[in-house]
Amino acid sequence: MIQRLLCFALMFSTHTYAQEHPYNFTFFTNSRMPGNYLFSKTSFQSPSFIKSDNYRLPVNEKVFNTPGNSLQLEYVNGKGGNWKANIFREDTRGQDHFRPAKFLSFSIYCPAIGLQKELPRIRLIFRDSSLSN
Repeated sequence: MIQRLLCFALMFSTHTYAQEHPYNFTFFTNSRMPGNYLFSKTSFQSPSFIKSDNYRLPVNEKVFNTPGNSLQLEYVNGKGGNWKANIFREDTRGQDHFRPAKFLSFSIYCPAIGLQKELPRIRLIFRDSSLSN
């Protein structure tokens, strides 16, 4: 009886194994804290300007794509100036198995269409610290 039970258990245990479920690779979904997004960094050189809270992007709780909040990007392009906003991916413990990324998706809400002549340029940083075009 014990041999049969052991044989039965071995037959079915060979097909089962622990596997971490694949996660989607995301940069920002929602900020856990109000005020600013911890995993961001801003800088500017006058006469350009970017709105920041303690050198981080502010969080907007009134306008968002996913419920909760969004990142607020308010900027002024000045001749000879420069501004920069970096968004870093939050490392989450236990999430290290990701689905292969096929595209980058984000939403932009611009209430003052026509006031901004062009949208900001988006660049990705690679593992070797080089930037995309």
